[in-house]
Amino acid sequence: MDYTWFSVLLWLNTLIYCGHSQEIPVAVLTLQPNLTQTFVGESVTLRCVIQGGGDTNWEYKWYKNCVLMNPYHSTSNYKVSPAYPSQSGSYTCMGVKGNKASNASDAVQLTVFVPPGSLLPRMLYVLLLVSPFFLASNVLMVKYCRSRGLCSSAKSPQDKLRSDYVNESSL
Repeated sequence: MDYTWFSVLLWLNTLIYCGHSQEIPVAVLTLQPNLTQTFVGESVTLRCVIQGGGDTNWEYKWYKNCVLMNPYHSTSNYKVSPAYPSQSGSYTCMGVKGNKASNASDAVQLTVFVPPGSLLPRMLYVLLLVSPFFLASNVLMVKYCRSRGLCSSAKSPQDKLRSDYVNESSL
């Protein structure tokens, strides 16, 4: 009987010891630069470090607002460049190596701001850049329509009737 209790105690001791010898690695997420707020167009790098994970052959999983991001970002660094407001959110990471996984990192909040007064000049710049293309395409379309007789210079239905009357009377 004493032998059975000794076996059970030895077995429990082995389980407890083995459970403590394999601690779960922890992912730690940091921002570089160490700012949780940035402006549109700037660069931010999120860095995931696995602590207690031994070697460095980890594959990384990145989450934004608890949703797995593109799986192609499997490196320890995730670069946000240039930053846009749509990239604001709560980021976490974790490491996976074979059948072993780290605990997920604590969430890091990233907020991307649009500086006051900077949106209008950028919109005007885009408009000035694109408007010549719209103007040229409209001119070409009108020329094409007029050459095929598909367009009329009439501004109202009465003008259209008058232009038809003038065209028929000149024949």
